[in-house]
Amino acid sequence: MFTEIFKALPEDFQISTGEFIYNSYYEFLYSLAGAKRNSIEINGFRVQYFTAGNVKKPTLVFLHGFSDSKESYLPISILLKDNYHIVVLDLPGFGKSDRPATKYSISQYAKWVNVFLEKLSITGAYFSGNSMGGAILMEIVTRHPERVKAQALLSSAGLVLHSNSLNLYDLYFYGKNLFQIENEDDFNFFLSYLVHNPNRFPLPVRKHLFHKYIVNSTWYTKLLNDLLHDTIHTEELKILHHKNIKNINIETHIIWGKEDKIFPLDIGYELNDMIPNSKMKVYENVGHAPHMEATVELSEYFKNIFR
Repeated sequence: MFTEIFKALPEDFQISTGEFIYNSYYEFLYSLAGAKRNSIEINGFRVQYFTAGNVKKPTLVFLHGFSDSKESYLPISILLKDNYHIVVLDLPGFGKSDRPATKYSISQYAKWVNVFLEKLSITGAYFSGNSMGGAILMEIVTRHPERVKAQALLSSAGLVLHSNSLNLYDLYFYGKNLFQIENEDDFNFFLSYLVHNPNRFPLPVRKHLFHKYIVNSTWYTKLLNDLLHDTIHTEELKILHHKNIKNINIETHIIWGKEDKIFPLDIGYELNDMIPNSKMKVYENVGHAPHMEATVELSEYFKNIFR
């Protein structure tokens, strides 16, 4: 009944209602986490971030994935704030951080994040990177190993493998940009890849997110083309990325959702085989975002591995 009534309301009202619920929810989480929002200038543009927890505890840095933002880490930050000093930034081009006019790449992101870490005097910290954030994290480990004490890769990008499952790389290779969303069918397809249970998003919030992706479709298309085109179509780059992965020699935890479609589980197992002495953890009934879909379980796992 609610669905029919809500869909009968004016479109603008549906979107504004969803946005209000979405923003109110995260403001509530900011309060529960005791998180402090701030910004910093790097290379002439502003990066937004939040900190939470106890500054006397070990530092834990989260790097989000493509089209995500720092806010998706608020729920897990609430559960970890007594154990860590938590730092989460909006990567340039996403969230409330600026969108510098340049060609984006994983290497460029690693340089930006390193400047961010340097300005906050972060070294020897624990890190977790989801999706694109995992690829950036592996690049940081390669270039600046002193920054990272141990890392957790959550359904990580960076290992370019083709398969019959039509993962993100396959879709892009065949001309389908998962983030080029022009209608509700595109958005529903995207959600089916992102999370195991797309119905976890209430209808008004889903409407707001749909509108958000429509508004950012051109921008996300440009960014994904920047990030993937050369890597997908240049064998030498793939070989270089894979060589760097094999040279990682810090404590590494590979964490994957069994139902991940963006980067299916076989990519996680291959990544685990390539990184020396890494450990693999798989969550049932979880898709591409373990920090959102298995928040409690993942927080307990972090407490066990990052200490």
